[in-house]
Amino acid sequence: MYLDELDRTWTTQFSHLGQLVRYADDFVILCRTQAQAEEALVRVREILSRLRLQLHPSKTRLVELGLGRSGFEFLGC
Repeated sequence: MYLDELDRTWTTQFSHLGQLVRYADDFVILCRTQAQAEEALVRVREILSRLRLQLHPSKTRLVELGLGRSGFEFLGC
């Protein structure tokens, strides 16, 4: 419930940057460009800061998806 504010704020103000996919306290944001991903990271940090939360440093990263790229694991997949 606490992160419902993240969902609301992202949907109303920042969805143009990328698609937020969240399950409980885990989430990814899928962006089309690196610039959008970098801006999304800044905005998520701002939103979470207002909620007195912070991103986990070792779990937070920008990855490029595509053939031959490392990808990422989300919810064990």
